[in-house]
Amino acid sequence: MMGSLYSAVSGLRNHQLFMDVVGNNIANVNTLGYRGSRVVFQDILSQVLRGASAATASTGGVNPLQIGLGAALASTDTDFGQGTLLATGNPTDMAIQGDGLFILSDGKQTLYTRAGAFNLDSSGRLVDPATGMLVQGWTADSVGNVDTTKAISGITVPLGETAVAQPTQAITLGGNLNANAAVNDTTTTTIGIYDSLGNRHDITLTFTKSANNTWSWTAAADPADTTVTTITPSPASTSFVFNANGQFDTANNPTQWDTTNNAPLANISIAYGNGATTQTVKIDLHSLTQLANVSGQTGTGDVTAQQDGSAQGTLSSISVGPDGTIVGVFSNGLTRTVGQLALARFANPTGLVRTGDTAFAASAASGTAEVGTPESGGRGSVSSGYLEQSNVDLAQQFTNLIMAERGFQANSRVITATDEMLQDLVNIKR
Repeated sequence: MMGSLYSAVSGLRNHQLFMDVVGNNIANVNTLGYRGSRVVFQDILSQVLRGASAATASTGGVNPLQIGLGAALASTDTDFGQGTLLATGNPTDMAIQGDGLFILSDGKQTLYTRAGAFNLDSSGRLVDPATGMLVQGWTADSVGNVDTTKAISGITVPLGETAVAQPTQAITLGGNLNANAAVNDTTTTTIGIYDSLGNRHDITLTFTKSANNTWSWTAAADPADTTVTTITPSPASTSFVFNANGQFDTANNPTQWDTTNNAPLANISIAYGNGATTQTVKIDLHSLTQLANVSGQTGTGDVTAQQDGSAQGTLSSISVGPDGTIVGVFSNGLTRTVGQLALARFANPTGLVRTGDTAFAASAASGTAEVGTPESGGRGSVSSGYLEQSNVDLAQQFTNLIMAERGFQANSRVITATDEMLQDLVNIKR
């Protein structure tokens, strides 16, 4: 009879632990990146009153007679299911969609987390502001190359870094020169280019129809721009001939055709009076490697232009791609990769040890971290401007709350009933 008391006591203890786990889950329902826990019970040693016996020729087998001695807590498993993403618009707020964890380090220990509410510190390092630990990954070199074969370390974003001016080397044109235009009709496009000092100059390209399927062109600077001294189109023969299909006619442009790149060979040479070096700018009207091209077909005559130069600028903001690539955006419109995040995954993530601050540490049960880039090796993708909320399901937790309460109540009733039976036993002899 005393066995029922001890069994019920173990039930009370376990359901109290169950209640503790449920209470902690509910307490962290709004904790960013929190992973919920679940309780797994198991029975403990059973007392054997009669062993099992095998069947014989004349009798059947006899099953064992056992009485359980209570319950025990087998494990508290961590649920690594996906949590809901909350939009914040802050590029340093990041969430993982899929498997994987962010890696944090302070130089002494390495921890792992799903909470991506990161910030840049005064030195431009990407950090977890709650702990000061550095977010791990790879920092790009000065030209934007990331070597993911190297060991991971803290990521530094050089906000305020200056990007030197880049003189324009090529202008890419696109659009159409109307085949039905009258002779001497013109089409113009204006493009801003940059000299070696980073000064902007507006250059107007004028296309004039000189004959059927044939257009000449000139280049001129804004009259108010007195720093431009000369603009010389090159080659001297500045006409472009289209074939009957409205495409550049290679046969009729032999002195102007770049056979290596299969494109018209045209440039402008610009001399300046402001100390900038004389520059040659390639005019790219058609190339197999360019989406933009100029045709000579019937239709609206409209030519657009793009160029590859820039003024001086400073690194003012960042964006983060799904593969964890951190791209710096300069005030002059240029972009450059400044780093890439690293993610870790584990063969047995439920074996990780909770360390507080919504972080985990590796253990012998979890295995070693498999570190790599997002979107590779089973690691999830990164969503910048979002935070992952707790994956606690309140409806399930309230259900568990009822189960824990009723389980505790039922075990307490067993103790009460056993006590009454013992009292009756004592009262047999008065």
